[in-house]
Order: sequence, then C-alpha cells, then structure tokens
Amino acid sequence: GDVYKRQVHGNIMLMMSLLKCTKNSIPLLKFSQMGVYRWRLESTLDKKAEQAEMRAALVAKIKQLVEAKDIVLFMKGTAKDPLCGFSQYVSNLLGFYKIAKFQVVDVTANPIIKESLKDYSKWPTIPQLFVKGKLVGGYDIVKEMHTNGSLEALFKKEGLLVEEPPKDPNKKIQLSTSVSYTHLR
Repeated sequence: GDVYKRQVHGNIMLMMSLLKCTKNSIPLLKFSQMGVYRWRLESTLDKKAEQAEMRAALVAKIKQLVEAKDIVLFMKGTAKDPLCGFSQYVSNLLGFYKIAKFQVVDVTANPIIKESLKDYSKWPTIPQLFVKGKLVGGYDIVKEMHTNGSLEALFKKEGLLVEEPPKDPNKKIQLSTSVSYTHLR
C-alpha cells in the first residue's frame, strides 16, 4: 500500500514538474496511475469543450426566443409551480397586469440554461424578465417599476395590456393562467 502510493506520488510529481503546474491547478490529480490521469484530464477537457459549445448554442436559442416573443420570463420553476419567491412574484405580477400571454423558461431544468442566460443577458440573478427583446431586469427592478408605475407604462407603450390593471398597486397579485413554457435543452 504505502510503497505503491509513494511510487504513484513520485510519478505524479514528475508529471507535474514536466507540465509545470501546481498541485492545486489539477483538481483531478489524486493517487491515480498516469494513464487514468491522462484519460481523466482529456475527458474533463472534452466535457468543458462540449459544455462551451452547448452554452453557445443555448445563448443563440435564448436570443432567438427573446426576440420572437413579446414577453419572456426566465424563472426558477414554472408559473404554476415556482421554486423561489422572487420568481413567483414576477410571474404573479404579469398576471396582475393581465398580460395576455407570456413565455416562461424554467432555468432549473438544466444548469447550463442558467449559465447561458447569464452569458446572454450579462445579468447575474434569476428571475429575468424580457419585454420585446429587451431585458427589463430581475425581481428588484421589476418590483420597483411596479411600485412607481413605470412597469405599467412600459406594458402600455408596447401594447401588451389586454385590460387596465387594478388601480391599487398593493392589491394581492393573482396568478396568470395563460402561460406557455419552453424547455431549452
């Protein structure tokens, strides 16, 4: 056991010196044989390249979706089954304004969707609301816009209100029922 570990450790140290890298820069490097290590490194690099390609493809799909739909909400969960309070609030807010229909994308379906969305929008948090191809913002901005009336003004300007919302902005927000879902995979 100990002799084998010392031999493998010696091989690893030799390989690291040849690669001119530190122990911390290769997280997969634990007492493993050289061939297994090489396979793991190549496999990891292949997976990273594959993920990068997938993220780029998803960014293109996100762009296409955001430009094609009037309102797109990227959230955790769905409008009927939200997985966080911030997502639920923004979804319910669209129902409050009686938005005829909006597109929902559940970012929890695949972690790469969430990262691709952040690449596309350059916005770090979820939910993200897009109106007519432009990012309105996340929970905090949408809530502030609702409170000061600028969200209603935006919806009116873009011709998205079916009917006038209630005059009291503090009235309990109802859940919208005309929602379509998109699964980006």
